Amino acid sequence: MVQSFSARLDPTLSFGIFIGDKREEPRKVWDTPGARDLLGKAMASADPAARQVVFDTLTRGFLAEVPAVVLFNSARLSAVRSNVTGYENWMAAQQRLWGVGLN
Repeated sequence: MVQSFSARLDPTLSFGIFIGDKREEPRKVWDTPGARDLLGKAMASADPAARQVVFDTLTRGFLAEVPAVVLFNSARLSAVRSNVTGYENWMAAQQRLWGVGLN
């Protein structure tokens, strides 16, 4: 299976592409009770520190079990002139020009 991957603003959405019950969703490639449980914990928590522990555990599990092979990650860079004001990179890699101006 080939899966394209667009930016997601929360890691649970990224892991959710891979983790799930294959009987219910055949496209899911990581069907272990541990991974499903951890994803559920991440989705149920709003505490950043607790979620980070879950994401670290999921990442280690992903690397150990290799439910999918990631071929590449694209990098996107932004550069602006010194007279541009208000520009900030956005984590979803798409340019947002809200509040941008020129000196």
